[in-house]
Amino acid sequence: MNVTPLKFADIIFRPPFNCFSCKSPKGGLNEEPVKRIKKDLVPKSLDEVEDIDVTIKVPAELDIHLLRPEFDDLRERIARISKRSKNCMQSGKFNLDQWRLMFDTKERWENPCIGYCSSGDPISNLVLQFSNKKEAIDFCKKNNWKYFSSETPTTAKKKIRGYGDNFSYNKRTRVSTK
Repeated sequence: MNVTPLKFADIIFRPPFNCFSCKSPKGGLNEEPVKRIKKDLVPKSLDEVEDIDVTIKVPAELDIHLLRPEFDDLRERIARISKRSKNCMQSGKFNLDQWRLMFDTKERWENPCIGYCSSGDPISNLVLQFSNKKEAIDFCKKNNWKYFSSETPTTAKKKIRGYGDNFSYNKRTRVSTK
């Protein structure tokens, strides 16, 4: 059995499977559309199939907001770009070097049954993370979003000391316990 590989033209120009009905008006099955589909799906010989060589040229600066639909209220909202702050309950420093892009919450109310704070705003849950501030700003410019960026949170510089410094008498690090 000789099988010829499918070409790009075979895949593009195939009829969809669900556009033909196999029922005849008399109520029985009509096999003509099925034969037509089978005939169209049989791969052609390599001589008959043309290779389509398509190159798409995309400009370097492409406004992607023109390509996809966007919510009207998203155009009016302002994105906030900030750096994560350290959680005061934990001593870890994981993901503190990442920048976050967030939107403020609109339509907030208190749930009368449980008392939780609820929101009908799906965009307020959107948090995007970037490795630096410039990437976040470029992303907002590419999507044509208004934004503002907050300054980096101040971090306390830790003094590097040795363990023996806890017991030195010439420093003011020793504190009496009485």
